Amino acid sequence: MNERGFELSPVFCLHNGAVLLNRNKNAITFGLLDSSNTRIRRRLENAANIEKINHGKVNFIPLSREEFNRHISEIFSKNDDCSEQKKEEEKNRAENEAAALLDALIGNACSSGATDIHIEENLVRFRVKGVLQKEIELSGER
Repeated sequence: MNERGFELSPVFCLHNGAVLLNRNKNAITFGLLDSSNTRIRRRLENAANIEKINHGKVNFIPLSREEFNRHISEIFSKNDDCSEQKKEEEKNRAENEAAALLDALIGNACSSGATDIHIEENLVRFRVKGVLQKEIELSGER
């Protein structure tokens, strides 16, 4: 557990359709795009219990794609005051996360039947059945 507590990386969130919504001493709440996905539910429960966060109280809330994208955008836009070491670690990890983000976007595009991907400043759209659909909008700070 780091100084800020249990966290999920943006790449993990995008790949698994899961975000951390709330945590306190009694419980932890995750939002899921597919709340029936038992594999990801088990992984999150195990991770929370390993970190001894909440003595086993894990909640899951279904999220719409729009709600999920809003939470992802917030994760990417966090601009916390970090120590120099944390900033250096983040810098070293940025390239790998960018590659993983791209892999996740390509995977999402394939699974949704997209024929092409449009990356425009902070907006990613997929063309599905000839129509451009917004996939995710990131804040301009990251």
